[in-house]
Amino acid sequence: MIDKIRHIKLYRMQINFIRKINFKGDYYFKNNNLIIKGSLNCSNNQLTKLPDNLVVKGNLNCFNNQLINLPNNLVVEGRLNCYNNQLTRLPDNLVINGGYCSNNKVKLKLPKDAKIGGYFYV
Repeated sequence: MIDKIRHIKLYRMQINFIRKINFKGDYYFKNNNLIIKGSLNCSNNQLTKLPDNLVVKGNLNCFNNQLINLPNNLVVEGRLNCYNNQLTRLPDNLVINGGYCSNNKVKLKLPKDAKIGGYFYV
């Protein structure tokens, strides 16, 4: 029962995120993951968080927000561009295949289980 409640809360958070940024692209849900079929641009939305279990099949642009943390289990098959945020840490189970770009003023530690292909620019 507790797992079902967690699943429902995660699903609601993911749906609310899609509505908040007025996303019009293709997406679907699988195994508690919100999967975006292409790139996702959620920049300039004053976001403070992204939903957990977010999978982006293209690039993820989330710059000019107020993000403090990136979500756990974030997978970006392209590039992750998240400059002009307030990131203090990178999440567990982070996977980025195309590179990471940020200009945060806080020195970020890379989790041991992170997998980043391409460049890593902070």
